[in-house]
Amino acid sequence: MDIKTFLVKELNRREDLAKPFKEKISIEEFEKDDEPEEVTVSKEVVVDYLLKSGYDLTPDNYERAEQMLRSMEGTKLKSTLKNAGKMDEQRYKTIDHLNDLTVEELNSLLNIAVLNALNNISNQLNNINNSATKYTYSIERIHDSRGATNVRHMTEVINRYAANGYRVVSIFTNELGKNVTSVGGFGVNSTVDEVIIVFEKPL
Repeated sequence: MDIKTFLVKELNRREDLAKPFKEKISIEEFEKDDEPEEVTVSKEVVVDYLLKSGYDLTPDNYERAEQMLRSMEGTKLKSTLKNAGKMDEQRYKTIDHLNDLTVEELNSLLNIAVLNALNNISNQLNNINNSATKYTYSIERIHDSRGATNVRHMTEVINRYAANGYRVVSIFTNELGKNVTSVGGFGVNSTVDEVIIVFEKPL
């Protein structure tokens, strides 16, 4: 096997790269009145069946179609092929234009296929690593009886945790009640809040 034949064979394993180089053309096969008495399940017949049925030319589809057609008896086989368009005046042939490319062009396409495969593997490994990461959590409560958040204290707490590798994942306020105070002889209500901060850190 020469290098060009090898490269074309390898690229045809990658449907995403090979598909743009496939051209389906129709050629005259036989007249309607000249239907064959017997049909042999050859590679050409299986490929024609897949194309006329609208299936992609993949190894899996070819294998399934071949097994199905070979399991049929003569009458049922001819009927199935006819329904798929095999017995029409026209049939289709696929031309592989990868054969028209130079060895250098084929090699460049194969390099792209290898890089894409490596990139997919890298993404899968990253997803596995990310899903396997475990975390530890800590909760901090900040009380405030004046009805306003003590921003300075909250900043100090967040920076202290950040210095130890934590990050904030959630902040919410829990209202504890009302605090009645007297200012100038008048009663004043202020909300007593509890700010809850949730931190996380990878183990």
